[in-house]
Amino acid sequence: MDTDNLPEGMNTEEIRQAMGVPERFSDNRDEHILCLSRLDAARQMRTWEIVLEQKELELREKASQLKRKDSQLKRKDSQLKRKDSQLKQKDSQLKQKDSLIDQERREKEQAQKENEQAQKERERLAALLKKAGIRDEHSH
Repeated sequence: MDTDNLPEGMNTEEIRQAMGVPERFSDNRDEHILCLSRLDAARQMRTWEIVLEQKELELREKASQLKRKDSQLKRKDSQLKRKDSQLKQKDSQLKQKDSLIDQERREKEQAQKENEQAQKERERLAALLKKAGIRDEHSH
C-alpha cells in the first residue's frame, strides 16, 4: 500500500508510522529477529512475573494461615495454663485434705494409745486393790 496516497480517514501520522513498520522489518531482517527476540524475552519475563506474583500470593496466604494457627495455639496454650492452674489449686486442696486426714488419724491413734494405757493402768490398780483386799467399786 502506498503511504503517500492513503484514503482520507487513514491519512494520520500514526497510520503512516504503522505502515512503515513492516517495510523497516523487511528491509532489515536482523532488526526483525532482534525485535522478535525482545518480544519473546518480554513474554518470558511476564510469565516469570506472573509465576512470582502467584508464589507471593501463596506465601501471603500461608503466612495468614500460620498467623491464624498461631493465634489458635496461643488461645489453647492460655486455656491449658488456666486448666493447669486449676489442677494445681485442686492438688493443693487435696494435699491439705490429706494432711488433715493424716493429722486426724494420728490424733485417733494417740487417743487409742492413751485409752489402752488408761485401761492397763486401771487393770494394774484393780490388781493392787485386790491384792490389798480392797474391793474395786468400779469393777463389776
